[in-house]
Amino acid sequence: MLLHHGYNVFHELAQARAAISELQGLKRGTLKIGALLSVVNYLLPPTVIAFHQSYPNIELSVQGLRTGDIYEGLLQNELDLGIVFLPMEHDDLETIPLYKENLALAAPVHHPIAKEPVVSLDILQEVPSVLLPSTYFMRQLINDHCRALGFAPDPFWK
Repeated sequence: MLLHHGYNVFHELAQARAAISELQGLKRGTLKIGALLSVVNYLLPPTVIAFHQSYPNIELSVQGLRTGDIYEGLLQNELDLGIVFLPMEHDDLETIPLYKENLALAAPVHHPIAKEPVVSLDILQEVPSVLLPSTYFMRQLINDHCRALGFAPDPFWK
């Protein structure tokens, strides 16, 4: 019981330090970000460069992680910020949507569905596909939505 309360005390101290650092106008300190690899590779570089130019004395650490690792890193106070696909819900976390993105289905040019302007998720019931492994959060979301439509996707690559 004491160990649990000790963790809470250290967590609150870290939060207090972070709040004080914010009041010092971001002149020094650290910022630890955990983000999905796609975000790290494609979306973060311009933002990180701009942040560093504006706040050169802030030590910035960006880690490419999976959703579960980001979730745990935030809850254990090992990360200051996480960038994941929603939903991510927990009483101790606040989520702010950054933007919406549509999923796309890639098909060979001569495949019959390539001529369709839009397809719905139930196409995965009819057309053999390649999906991420089931350990990925995006795959789990796809599986959940397919289940809601009454089927389970059966990709070539499991």
